[in-house]
Amino acid sequence: MIGDEQARGSRASFLTAVVLALLFISALNRGAAWGENPPELDQEQARGWVADMKDSQRGPFKRLRWFCADGEILPPDPHGCADHGGGRQHGEWSEETQALRQAGYELATVLASLNIQEFLSRADYASALKQMILEHYLVAADDGWIYRRARFYRGALQAQDEDASGRALLLALLDRREWCADSFLVLREAVRSLPHGRWQGPLTEARSLAASIEARDEGFADLRAKLHGTPGPEDAQLVRDYALHLGQLELLVDYERLVVMLQDVYRPIKLREGLESLAAKAADPGLAASLRAEATLLDGDGGDGGAAERFAAVARAMAASRRDFEAFATAEDRLAALDLSLDLEAEAYGLTAELLRIRATANRAEQLVWLGQASQALYGMGLLGSRELDALRVSLAGLDAEWVALTTYREALGYQERASDWAARSLHYYFSQDVERFAQIEPLAERYAQERLRASPLALHAAVCEALLSDADRTLGLSHWLAGQAVSSGLRGLNPGLARGVLRVHPAGKPLSALESEGIHVLAATTSDLPPVAGILTLGMGNSLSHVQLLARNLGIPNAAVDQALLPSLAALNGQRVVLAVSPGGRVRLERDGPRWDALFAPQEQAPKDFLIPADTGKLELGVTELVPLGHLVADDAGRVAGPKACNLGELKAAFPEAVSEGLVIPFGAYAQILERPVRPGGPSMREFLRQGYALARGMRDGQARQKAEAELLAEARSWFESLELGPEFTERLRAAMEQRFGPDRSYGVFVRSDTNVEDLPGFTGAGLNKTVPNVVGFDKVLDAIRKVWASPFSERAYGWRQAHMQDPSGLFVSVLIQQTVPVDKSGVLVTTDIHGGRQGRISVAVNEGLGGAVDGQLAEELCLEPATGQSVFLAPAAEPFKRVALPTGDLDKLPCAGGMVLTQAEEQILCELAESAPRRFRDLRGQNGEALPADMEFGFLNGRLALFQIRPFVTSETARRNAFLLSMDKELVALDSARVNMRGTP
Repeated sequence: MIGDEQARGSRASFLTAVVLALLFISALNRGAAWGENPPELDQEQARGWVADMKDSQRGPFKRLRWFCADGEILPPDPHGCADHGGGRQHGEWSEETQALRQAGYELATVLASLNIQEFLSRADYASALKQMILEHYLVAADDGWIYRRARFYRGALQAQDEDASGRALLLALLDRREWCADSFLVLREAVRSLPHGRWQGPLTEARSLAASIEARDEGFADLRAKLHGTPGPEDAQLVRDYALHLGQLELLVDYERLVVMLQDVYRPIKLREGLESLAAKAADPGLAASLRAEATLLDGDGGDGGAAERFAAVARAMAASRRDFEAFATAEDRLAALDLSLDLEAEAYGLTAELLRIRATANRAEQLVWLGQASQALYGMGLLGSRELDALRVSLAGLDAEWVALTTYREALGYQERASDWAARSLHYYFSQDVERFAQIEPLAERYAQERLRASPLALHAAVCEALLSDADRTLGLSHWLAGQAVSSGLRGLNPGLARGVLRVHPAGKPLSALESEGIHVLAATTSDLPPVAGILTLGMGNSLSHVQLLARNLGIPNAAVDQALLPSLAALNGQRVVLAVSPGGRVRLERDGPRWDALFAPQEQAPKDFLIPADTGKLELGVTELVPLGHLVADDAGRVAGPKACNLGELKAAFPEAVSEGLVIPFGAYAQILERPVRPGGPSMREFLRQGYALARGMRDGQARQKAEAELLAEARSWFESLELGPEFTERLRAAMEQRFGPDRSYGVFVRSDTNVEDLPGFTGAGLNKTVPNVVGFDKVLDAIRKVWASPFSERAYGWRQAHMQDPSGLFVSVLIQQTVPVDKSGVLVTTDIHGGRQGRISVAVNEGLGGAVDGQLAEELCLEPATGQSVFLAPAAEPFKRVALPTGDLDKLPCAGGMVLTQAEEQILCELAESAPRRFRDLRGQNGEALPADMEFGFLNGRLALFQIRPFVTSETARRNAFLLSMDKELVALDSARVNMRGTP
């Protein structure tokens, strides 16, 4: 148990952060609401203004003023607004502050002037509130931030007024059910941040005495101003130090009286009393009884039950007050519940150090109990939802015997490790948009989520998880390796592969267009426009079924997820040559490169055959130039008439006519006709121009010269296609076919999709490489989209991914799929195998709300489904704050996601039935002996009805899975089947 002084110090740090929030709450009714289109602001200049505020004695203010009820703004004379209906005195923003606020940054403000009803009527008020929370974090984390030198600017803020207005705003939010039910995490963070008079009574008396002291001791003016405007738990020591070194002898008694008052203000709350008081407010008898039961184990000064019992009681109380939050009938009672929840959180965090100290003597079963309790505390904070909490609880359910199979033990711990990613996703869902925006003027804002997680019970959960995983792995000699050091957790292999290159660590928010193709890159997230690279390390799990992840898996590019906690170790390797190895079993090894690795990479100098894209130009039927209805194509037409995307969809439409929307296909032959046109008047045809250009580049020995020649060739080809005149004959044929297939122009939308002869093949998926233009409305815009699609294979990214595994680039031909838009409310990717654990009979699903869910690297809901049993294994929650929706006028819009569970049980069952029937219906999904082969499908649901957009073979790199070195990394895994572990033993 931590001592009283240590506990008091922990709470003091917490209270300091809360009270410093007085300095940033906004007078939002005086600032323009910027909505979705704030005025442009030079970011470099804005960051300079923020830096200047940190060094200014007035911070973000230029002077003091009275703000009167009738709208008058007057100088700070003693009478102020007496003749103007009353008012309040506080700082007036500087011109720079006003410019930042006009651009949409909620900073440097005064709650006292807030008109709450006007604020809550703003379309962007939720974003404004989150920015207040972010500013509170910056003030606490960055030594006062823009108030660093302005803390003693007397009169800029009036603490009593800030308390009253902050409380009124919180009560207004707590009166709204959507905040209590759907935005609990944000609401709780607002209570943490906004001043609301929690210590107002005793503090008022202390301020009165401070004013009396100042009247007799002018040197006390700065401290009096601080007590008046920015009070905090450090004030008692500041007064004591002043009295000792600068105070007047005749005032020593008053100084000491003030110290005692301030200590009383910030004395730690008695948790037992708080729980008993809260129980009396609970309308639900069950909740009241639960809170009283926990109160008996807590008594404010530590009790005699031990740290473990106390932590358990705190965690259960936090979870109960969150679970039954609406059982508190009034906004005042709900605010009291959140205030106490924050006290409980501080206690839980304070107990972490003691639990970790006694961990060495706790057995495995006891430590697993701590994991469950830490999860309850995280749920009580809003960092985990009830679904995640239940999943974590179930994963530990089979570990209550004395002896447990080591496979079960390790699997449960690996699942528990997901809690860190889930908690981070919660913060991403609610705060990522505003963090990204605020970071434009203060990059430190990007640390918000990381710091919130570190200062939570997740610190205990992660530490125990890591220790127990290390314990399990030591039993078998298992571990990951990072720069020669064994790492038991924080690394997870996603795609097997072996690569060497220079490690590059990329900060979040920076453009990724200039990534070295031979580099091994540490990224905040994988994005849809990621160029080809040697290896990928992503911070957090990301989405295992995104296009980039599927490409990496296909081409044997090693890809691993890495925890933020390991970032310093990776940063130490930045710029050095390294080797990255990810085994088929998910073990990761990142080591400094050197001569000892040469023999391992020598066989890789020539690409193995299964790395070559098996394009067959001999089967092309370029004489077919007429538009083809989607339903007229079959899988055998793939690579002859059109690409496999359209041809597989043709068979899919025959099998599931109600699930596949109407479509038209512009075949390879029409593209071939285009290629015969001269690239310029009097010049060669585009086909000959490309053939000559590719040949010239291949013949260059200088790598930089070759890359430059290829880039210039690709740029000219893209420009040519994008400005192409399609001609009246083609245009009129297309217009007539679209009207016949889809209806009158502008009565529908279509997706215009690239479909080449070198994708969705047995050795190469090409997922996401070429262009899809979504929801195009209007014939002229369709023509423009066709030009973009024909041009898209000539992007440097598509060429780079493709050409590393293709012998003759001139063998590329493009068809175009024009498919009617289905405005699905959710969509995603289904792979008919378990890509996470390799278990037989499972399928993998990633899905998000809206169109295009999961394919572009979004934080998707991820599940493993078992068609035979109907069971669903939850892997990750969806965490994207916005979804894409189709507009009737064309293009896509971004709207807020509803949040929560994406797929319903009925929809899961439909996907299971689809996975089971697909191999029976599609010949390409059966092996030589008739066995089912894995498939990769893109799907959606509209009001519970299935829509299918694509089906193709699921391709993985056999080279990576057969690599002897990578297999050797997994050899110890074989022993797991027979190993057992004593849960009553000490690890």
